[in-house]
Amino acid sequence: MSNSFPSATKVVVIGGGVAGCSVAYHLAKFGWKDTILLERDQLTSGTTWHAAGLIGQLGSSATITKFRKYSLDLYKKLEKETELSTGLKQNGAITVATTSDRLEELKRQATTAQLFDVEANMLNPSEIKKLYPIINTNDIIGGVHMPLDGQADPVGVTNVLAKAARQNGATIVEHCPVKKILTRNNKIVGVITSGGYGFRINKSLAFAYVQVELAKNETELFVEIQGQKRKAKILNEPAYDPQNKKLKS
Repeated sequence: MSNSFPSATKVVVIGGGVAGCSVAYHLAKFGWKDTILLERDQLTSGTTWHAAGLIGQLGSSATITKFRKYSLDLYKKLEKETELSTGLKQNGAITVATTSDRLEELKRQATTAQLFDVEANMLNPSEIKKLYPIINTNDIIGGVHMPLDGQADPVGVTNVLAKAARQNGATIVEHCPVKKILTRNNKIVGVITSGGYGFRINKSLAFAYVQVELAKNETELFVEIQGQKRKAKILNEPAYDPQNKKLKS
């Protein structure tokens, strides 16, 4: 991943899990090249790495179904573009119903899915038994079969999205935790990634990413420290070493 630090950025994405990498990819893909993702450790080191990785397309609403189909199609597309594997295996899935109300809901969801070219087949108990012989169908009255559902490797999916994000112009920096949020006029305008007390100048110093238009010397911002808002200023050069010969704090 990139170790370069731009002086300013339009968007900061905090967290390098599957959600963060997806956000970075889509922002860059649709034109926001000035996007940077900050990960405190390594990509997927949070909750992503131990996710189940289930890929299901049937949703409780049309919007969710469209999102899920889009995700499945995207993973297959990005595998080709990045030449990396998501570990996708489309073994299919069955959702069963034990009440008439639940069966009606599955029928509605299956009908909606078919409107978006998602293959969904309603099954009776004997058809479910044929597909999954070890199941006990005594209390099952029906179900829906999604032959293209499956499972993917969460780490693989994240790495594919991360590479695609970089290919589209986004920057990803690992081992860079976000410590504080910078605000201006009660709006978030940047983040602090590291900082400490500068004993040579008797002031606190911090490295931060801010919006491009605010990356000017002496721009005033606010940072919350121990529950109180404190004034902060942008410095374009080290406060005590203009030649950068002894940069430390």
